[in-house]
Amino acid sequence: MKNKAILVVSFGTSYEETRQKNIVSLELDIAKRFSKYRIYSAYTSSIVRKILMKRNIQMDDVPTAMGKMAKDGIWEVIVQPTHLLYGIEYEKLKNQIIDASQKFKKVKLGRPLLSDIYSLKKVISIISHEIKPEKGTAILLMGHGTSHFSNIVYPALDYISKAEGYDHIFIGTVEGYPDLQIVISQIKKSGFKKVLLTPLMLVAGEHAVNDMASDEDDSWKTVLQKQGLQVTCMIKGLGEYQGIRDIYFSHISEAIDKD
Repeated sequence: MKNKAILVVSFGTSYEETRQKNIVSLELDIAKRFSKYRIYSAYTSSIVRKILMKRNIQMDDVPTAMGKMAKDGIWEVIVQPTHLLYGIEYEKLKNQIIDASQKFKKVKLGRPLLSDIYSLKKVISIISHEIKPEKGTAILLMGHGTSHFSNIVYPALDYISKAEGYDHIFIGTVEGYPDLQIVISQIKKSGFKKVLLTPLMLVAGEHAVNDMASDEDDSWKTVLQKQGLQVTCMIKGLGEYQGIRDIYFSHISEAIDKD
């Protein structure tokens, strides 16, 4: 019997296609890569869990998942979040783990995706190799953004993209800094007339479909078009890129090796 487990924690999404392509598929890959560990999953969004429950899809929150692991005889737990930042959700997760840690001999917490300079450089490199727009086209990555101080990752990622020679890659956020208007000014100042718009999020869910790519007046696509830019949307979550998954794998391996 396996007495070690990996708990994969995601915010979650109610968009089933992208949930399968990004979260479920990532969990299956983790199970293959770390075959000595039992795999459990949890979603931190109560809204998403309620929507899925109506479809007869049961997803646990973190305390429930950890309670199940304890009942299953697990004594060592690696908790790997699929979150991008050390933000509000990560802090909540950390506190929940502390509360449940007495149930196990060992509980180790992995890092989020964008957690150090190496990871930021790696993500930009992966995107530049995976997305090949026609010449003269800017890539605009739409991040969520946050009021948490961890939002500094987004402007840092934009800076790194330019420092690494990817002058055609720009980063903006829906609820943080830099916002869309700032990014539009940067794109136009750089002389780009065409934009490939794609999410900087694990899943291409609500924000990608509606806030980014819809025909609503306030969607990013529409706002960019009103500014005279030609826009192409690519609705694809970060979890679909193998290179991104590899970063999560490395964070799990690092957590396993912790004393």
